[in-house]
Amino acid sequence: LSIPVIANGDIFDSEKGHQILEQTGAAGLMLGRGAISDPFLFERIRDKKFKLPDKEVRAVQLREYLLALLKRYQELFCGENQILCKMQEITNQIRDP
Repeated sequence: LSIPVIANGDIFDSEKGHQILEQTGAAGLMLGRGAISDPFLFERIRDKKFKLPDKEVRAVQLREYLLALLKRYQELFCGENQILCKMQEITNQIRDP
């Protein structure tokens, strides 16, 4: 095609992201649930890191991510119920690899 194409759909790990880029020649990837499940997926794809960190490191990373997200949601949304519902949407997507 003469225009850049972005690949999308069920990309949950760095290895699959690279596989799709190589197979399709896409200009980039659109990461939705995969990036919510693994907030550092973008970094792993850029750095070609296929292995996830060990559970302790991942737990620290997820905790820091969720605390930062909570702080941002407290600025954006009003009321504890709305904030908790938004946080629940995110935590429901986090998977144990």
